Amino acid sequence: MNEKIIVAVGGQPNSGKSTIFNMLTGARQFVANYPGITVEKKTGFYRYKGTKLELVDLPGTYSLTSYSLEERVSRDFLLHEAPDVVVDVVDASNLERNLYLAFQLAEMDLPLVIALNMMDIAKARGLDIDIETLSRELQVPVVPTVGNKSKGKKELQEAIHSAAAKKISPIRLNYGKELEEILARLENKLQADPGIKESRYPLRWLAVKLMENDSEAKKLVKKYGRDADTILADVDRENEQFTRLYNKSLDKVIAQARYRVAEEIAGRCIYRKKPLGRTLTDKIDRIVCNRFFGPIFLVATIYVLYELAIVQGYKLTDYTWPVLAGIRNLIASVLPEAGFVFDPLWRTLPLGVIDGIMAVLNYIPIFLILFALIAILEDTGYMARMAFILDRIFKYFGLHGQSILPLVLGGLYVGGCAIPGVMSCRGIKDERARMATIMIVPLMNCLAKIPLYVLLISIFFTQHKGLVMFFIATITILVALPVAKLLSISVLKTRETAPFVLEMPTYHLPTFQGILRRSIERVWLFVKKIITIVTVVMIIVYVLITFPGLNQERRTYYKNQENQEIGSLFGTSGEDNPYQNFLAGSRLMEFIKYEQKYKKAEMGIEDESKKMAIDHKFLIMNPEFFKIANKGVVSLEKEKMNWFTKYLATYNKDKQAFLSTWYKSQNKNKRAKLKAEFYRKWQNINHEFFAIIRIGSVNIKGNKIIDKDAKEVAVAYKKLSQKMKMLRKEIKDEVVTTSFLGRIGRFLEPITKFAGFNWRVNLALISAFAAKESSVATLGSIYQPSAESEEKLEQTLVDKEKGWTPLHALAIMLFMAMYPPCIPTLLMVRVETGSTKWMLFATIYPIVLGFIISTLVFTIGTLFNVSAMQMIFGIYVLAIVFMVTMGMIQPKTKTIP
Repeated sequence: MNEKIIVAVGGQPNSGKSTIFNMLTGARQFVANYPGITVEKKTGFYRYKGTKLELVDLPGTYSLTSYSLEERVSRDFLLHEAPDVVVDVVDASNLERNLYLAFQLAEMDLPLVIALNMMDIAKARGLDIDIETLSRELQVPVVPTVGNKSKGKKELQEAIHSAAAKKISPIRLNYGKELEEILARLENKLQADPGIKESRYPLRWLAVKLMENDSEAKKLVKKYGRDADTILADVDRENEQFTRLYNKSLDKVIAQARYRVAEEIAGRCIYRKKPLGRTLTDKIDRIVCNRFFGPIFLVATIYVLYELAIVQGYKLTDYTWPVLAGIRNLIASVLPEAGFVFDPLWRTLPLGVIDGIMAVLNYIPIFLILFALIAILEDTGYMARMAFILDRIFKYFGLHGQSILPLVLGGLYVGGCAIPGVMSCRGIKDERARMATIMIVPLMNCLAKIPLYVLLISIFFTQHKGLVMFFIATITILVALPVAKLLSISVLKTRETAPFVLEMPTYHLPTFQGILRRSIERVWLFVKKIITIVTVVMIIVYVLITFPGLNQERRTYYKNQENQEIGSLFGTSGEDNPYQNFLAGSRLMEFIKYEQKYKKAEMGIEDESKKMAIDHKFLIMNPEFFKIANKGVVSLEKEKMNWFTKYLATYNKDKQAFLSTWYKSQNKNKRAKLKAEFYRKWQNINHEFFAIIRIGSVNIKGNKIIDKDAKEVAVAYKKLSQKMKMLRKEIKDEVVTTSFLGRIGRFLEPITKFAGFNWRVNLALISAFAAKESSVATLGSIYQPSAESEEKLEQTLVDKEKGWTPLHALAIMLFMAMYPPCIPTLLMVRVETGSTKWMLFATIYPIVLGFIISTLVFTIGTLFNVSAMQMIFGIYVLAIVFMVTMGMIQPKTKTIP
């Protein structure tokens, strides 16, 4: 026996496969993706009798055809990896249905063990299963288990160990005399082909799959067969003859044979102790799946899901963001120091990348809640009911009932997030519907689009705010559904689709451990995947928005401005101000860092005693810096202030005597010695009091000590700080405007003017490519005149764009509604589709779509003098008509047999 046993754990959905996997492996699990695809690959291990067993949790699937990605992944793993044992997890309460997959696993000629799970549910339904008879019928070990209670664990481990050692061959299903003769002839032909024989694929399995007209099986024959054309021609001829003779297709006959044998075996093994009545699941479904109450319950469930995952999850970021910001600041502390207005490249580049990564990681609370809720919906069995209710509508648009969850998370109305929306698409089994859903999720109204809507509506639609917001919030789904249909009948038409097979599983109570484990696994998988891509993309974005940068002339100009402003700091505070020396030269940057630390330390501190402790710490750290940072004020407790008053009076008297002696001495060394002794004396008496009075002129007012010199410099520094912030802002704006992206904005203006966009709007929309929130921030930096201005952005925008009308605003909003997803979402599209081409397609088609819509709206409205509100009404009617029309188009779709 090998030192390591590879065990594949398979089973139909809702059979408890994951609980069996978790029961065997415990916490020793690893999650990744199968190479090149988005299906999760979960592996785990345990030791038994000195042997290490590695388990691979295959995707849940009803069969091993090539209908879905999960089926192909499971089948390919079994064929190419050839595990030592296959554990088929079977739902004991639905034995007959679950045996269909067991028969297909048996045909792959691998040692098989049946984990007869959910025995407790079977007994509750009055079912008594004869385990020995079932094992004899299937010719494989059958172990009764209750996975969520760890019952049958040792027996299952022993059966797996034994099956790997004995290499037990499972049952060989008999398909009937006529079909068996065909299979025998085909198997002999496959045996005779040296290439196929050397490929070591199970010939019986390959023969059955060829007769089922399985596309993947045909590819294998073409790949390995030296006489593939002849073999495939014989397969087609046998199929045609059988269909003509019996008026039945071979694939249906094979499926019927499996169901017949499953029924016969179940009949010989199952004894019913009590008559079958209405189960709890049936009673719940009478309400949940009711034509009237079902949709109401569905809407309520979606609302709760949205509220908990998006709304409440976003609130949790208030607690996680400080942690991420702390990590960011820690990294920043080891990077090269920031300049006053110019920062070094090796500081801005790493921080730009880190900021991008942190922005994505900030969504982790949302993802954790989302994945937990999805796990609950899956485990309870309600996810299947959601798909059942909505599939009747969505199927007209090339979507799947399970598409509703991604659309809701993406912002079906307003306020969603496209990242979790795209991520949740991996639960859609139909490949074409999954891809169509991924492509339209970014068209939903994510939370980041809302600021631009609010800004423009508040300026141009003050009389119709609610109506316009409703329009912009719902127009996206009216456009997205026809777009999904267009994609499914065009660029996605070659994507594989499958018949909609839906099982209504029994309702189960999910386990906390299972939900938590799956949530953490999926989040960790996301983190590992996304960080590497974000790093590369943020470097590219940084280059595009930073370079070529300012030329030498402009850098010199801003440097002179910096020097001039710094010089003004000392010009406004008096010539004899002793604090000037402490902000001269390099100490100015030291003070800035000191002040930032001090403000950060006292942020959120309301308790007076705690604030006093912080003040004391920073006062001792640097008394001069402290008094400037605190605007010349030092606060002391009442009792301490009394001590300080006495200290100050005695100090002033002693100082007069000291100065008299000091002035009389003409020797510099003696003067320095006298000064040092004087300072040392009073510092030893009370070092804190001495730090307060050592420099400057102090006055006492109540419990506050006022240093007018420090206050004067503090006021001057505040003005300097404001001017420098404005200077940094000017530099940033100029860098962005003259950057590669800024140049693109100006280059596009001759084209975008037809949609009503000038270069400034172009720049705002381009900046929104990294994050939608950037659109308003960029508009703010473009249109806001100065830091001292008290005007709001709305007013300055109107003042500078006097020619703008509500039609301009409507065109911009519609373009934003169709705008391509932000970079993190695009990266998630890349992860979920496994293709850079699809990521680029998801980038380009919304731009084209949005620009066409915006151009038509602006051009038609301008040429025919149609008001924005009239255009809104017309667009809405046309969108509904177009949606209904596209839904009525039902092209012939060829499913994979």
